[in-house]
Amino acid sequence: MTEKRRNLKWITRGAWAIVDQGFFALANVILNVLLARWLSPAEYGAFAVAYSLLLFLGAFHTALLTEPLLVFGPAKYAKQPRSYLSVLLRAHWGLMATGSGLMVMGGLVLRISGKATFAQTLFSLALAAPFSLLMWFSRRVAYLRFQPRLATIASAGYLLLLLSGLSALAALHAVSIFSAMVITGAAGAISGSWLLRRIVRELPPEKHSSPSSVITDHWRYGRWASATSVLMWIPLNFFFVVLSLFVSFEASATLKALSNLVLPLLQANAALGSLLLPAMVLRVRNSEQFKSLLRLALTLFALGACAYSLVVGLICGPLVHLLYSGRYDGHSNLVWLLLVIPLFDGAMVVLATALRSMERPDLVFWSQFAVGIFVLTAGVVATHLSGLWGATGAIAVADLLGAVVLGAFALAQVEGRTITGTVPVIEAAA
Repeated sequence: MTEKRRNLKWITRGAWAIVDQGFFALANVILNVLLARWLSPAEYGAFAVAYSLLLFLGAFHTALLTEPLLVFGPAKYAKQPRSYLSVLLRAHWGLMATGSGLMVMGGLVLRISGKATFAQTLFSLALAAPFSLLMWFSRRVAYLRFQPRLATIASAGYLLLLLSGLSALAALHAVSIFSAMVITGAAGAISGSWLLRRIVRELPPEKHSSPSSVITDHWRYGRWASATSVLMWIPLNFFFVVLSLFVSFEASATLKALSNLVLPLLQANAALGSLLLPAMVLRVRNSEQFKSLLRLALTLFALGACAYSLVVGLICGPLVHLLYSGRYDGHSNLVWLLLVIPLFDGAMVVLATALRSMERPDLVFWSQFAVGIFVLTAGVVATHLSGLWGATGAIAVADLLGAVVLGAFALAQVEGRTITGTVPVIEAAA
């Protein structure tokens, strides 16, 4: 295959990944926008805090299952995909049983304490989380198999199911956090199950891979990635908790409502990063190809962020009014500051993906550790002193810091690999 045809193939796959993430991001944005319109600011603020806990669970899920899948799947277990996925699927249900159990226990404690709304939200997330994360996992499996077209079909189905369910709730006047999350879980279960069955059906028979080997490999990689994912959860999601403590649930609702405008691009960055990771893994031994792909990815992510932010920024006032019926108009200027975040986030995704492809998740961890320290100190102080503006500014500065530190680590690794001709691995750093 010529270089031109190879590049065209990757461009086509990237286009499918963008469309896939577009459908999936649109579904999540619609869910958040409708809940922001239908629920009171206090209720939506409680939902924002509780939903951030779902993402916290998702961070562990991604680190222990999905991210190592994209590293080991195209290489070590490339000849055993069926049994490899079977082991990971069992691990998914085990992890979800633990996470949902903890959320139920937390909900019971909150209900006894008289915080019924927050408790109901946790109960609904406990029910929906296993199936929502199944959808996340299934889409990444499609990327591993270089079949983003199938992921796009599944995401389109997820969007239609979610819209149909929410419309039915509105018609029956049965909208609540609990009912909305039940619909979300059902849509994820149906779409994710279909996608997994479709992929597995096309896999050839094989010898079974050892579950202990899979678990060992994922833990070896995931011990760094899980800590990193928790730290990456902090910059945006932690501030919902901080705002609810220092300001109000209404402030958390405002940040959540306005951040919905940048959420599609952040999710697109994550999806493209998942597609980029196996591509980088396949090129990691060829220094020139690896650096060329790294430069191209940084350029494309930056161009996409600038274009998106410019368009949304120019119409942010009318857009906020249209989406939320005037409820959050007084804070629409915050959108301009939030729109800085996708540029730094895109750089972080590409640089972190490069380090992961070189099996250096430990360096990604240390970069996010620096970000976490900043958020837990200066970020908390800024939020306490300046409320929404302080929290939003702290998020932007935290992402800038993360991009700078990741860039320094990635540059050192790429240059070191060019000089020595080898790829540093985790054991060498241990």
